[in-house]
Amino acid sequence: MPASPRRTKKVSSTCATPSSDVDAHSARTRKPSSRAVAAAAASLVSVSSGAMTPMTSVSSTPVPGSPLVSATTTVSGRATPKKQSKQPKQPRAPKQPRAKIPRTPTSVTATKVHDMDTKLLPSYYPSAETLLPGQVLTTEWKGAPMDMNKDAHIHLLHPREYEIAAILRLNAELYMDSKKRLFAEKVQRMRLGLPFRRTDAQKACRIDVNKASRLFTAYEKVGWLNDDLYKKYL
Repeated sequence: MPASPRRTKKVSSTCATPSSDVDAHSARTRKPSSRAVAAAAASLVSVSSGAMTPMTSVSSTPVPGSPLVSATTTVSGRATPKKQSKQPKQPRAPKQPRAKIPRTPTSVTATKVHDMDTKLLPSYYPSAETLLPGQVLTTEWKGAPMDMNKDAHIHLLHPREYEIAAILRLNAELYMDSKKRLFAEKVQRMRLGLPFRRTDAQKACRIDVNKASRLFTAYEKVGWLNDDLYKKYL
């Protein structure tokens, strides 16, 4: 039969595979053996453990004639000094007491006129006779004036002082107490070389600070706060 050789040749040409291709394919698809895998894992573990282990060398044997070795210890290739023993602290010298310097009186603590008894305070206030003709001690205040005619100690006041005591609603004894304290504070501050201000009068008197301020203003208007009047008491 003449067709048989052609068919065989066609089939053989189709199914034939070169040997080089078979070898390359088998090399790609070949799985590694279990021994090779175990060997590779062991090598990786040994490499990683060797990288993590610090390389330290401690030299404990001193070398004769080398003071550096006896004083230091080599760790990781670096020399670190040994801890030296602490020396006992020397006792401190006792502090000498400071000399006390007397304080200069201030505007707040200049005198204690406010705390003193009225009977112990000297009368530094000027006489009402020093007022010029027509001068009367007066001021302004809220409310109706007090009736001074019913006061049993009205005789302690000068007639020119009735008006200011009545306007400020201060009875005769309280008015005289405030006047004595105000001028006693004035003289005390002059002795200390300090100025006499409105706030000083408020601190010296035992009445409302606003009423003490009105007394200060009234006395200042008539000239009773001039320093010349009190130089004799210094």
